[in-house]
Amino acid sequence: MINVTDALHLLGERAPKGKSAERAARDLVRNGLPAKVVDRLAKAFGAPADEILALIGLSRATGYRQKARGGAGLRAVHSDRAFRLARVMTLAQSVLEDDQNAREWFREPNRALHGERPMDLLDTETGTEQVVRVLNQLEHGVYT
Repeated sequence: MINVTDALHLLGERAPKGKSAERAARDLVRNGLPAKVVDRLAKAFGAPADEILALIGLSRATGYRQKARGGAGLRAVHSDRAFRLARVMTLAQSVLEDDQNAREWFREPNRALHGERPMDLLDTETGTEQVVRVLNQLEHGVYT
């Protein structure tokens, strides 16, 4: 099960007192997550920021320009994709019980994903759903 509070924490955010994590996440995504989340995701995935920018649909130049502006937030569509990455990483960390194991799992070709690396599927909702399905199968002892 994907924990929204953990995903917020991975992004360096938290729900304000009196607001549910789900509502806080929805509001943050709608209003635009800060550009610094790219660096936090890069660290979590052990990937270059350029790779994270590509996964959330931002060019390198635009991503770095937004980060340079400091407080400027990502657009809602990019924030949604960034939050999706945070959710799937926190699920992997939980299932694989270790941050390093999760990072490595995303980088290795996976038989259950027809030999593709999970990281390469995270640029679409459909691909992310496939990755989540494999993680859920691992969590429940179903090895494919």
